[in-house]
Amino acid sequence: MERSYVSVEQVRTEYDNYRIPVLIATEAGALIAAYECRKWASDWAEIDIKVTFSSDGGESFSEVLRIGREGETVNNPVLIADGGRVHLLYCVNYRRVFYRRSEDGGKTFGKAREITAAFDKYPHTVVATGPSHGVAAGGALLVIGANGVLPIGAQSIVDYCLKLGKPLIIFINGMDKE
Repeated sequence: MERSYVSVEQVRTEYDNYRIPVLIATEAGALIAAYECRKWASDWAEIDIKVTFSSDGGESFSEVLRIGREGETVNNPVLIADGGRVHLLYCVNYRRVFYRRSEDGGKTFGKAREITAAFDKYPHTVVATGPSHGVAAGGALLVIGANGVLPIGAQSIVDYCLKLGKPLIIFINGMDKE
């Protein structure tokens, strides 16, 4: 069977480029994609995140969620499949981290909850939850990688992790509450 593939964004839009894609498959076989929509080519551009859903193996996608406000940088989505749940984490202006949960396999998402405090024990100048995937580690525990969570004055995440002798992993507990 011959297939042709097109971008989720098939028409010219208000965005200059698309970056930081994340794609997961749920236990039910749905595909969920999240990606940044940048108004211009910069990490500090006005950026929205779109989350899309496919129940037909990627033949078509429907927009589930658009996160963004004029003048903000909404960035670095992380999706985590967790049985019938889907967890979504993202950052705003590289300073604040938010969490949303889907109870219906990614078709809809609940309201945003700020979880920046989970990162506060790591002094940092910026925080980025991705680009990466995460793992639901049982119960209400999510495990994600984090970029930019560095002691103030550190040169790079690589230098910091080499000094630590291990990768930087953030454990976020309590994700079973709205």
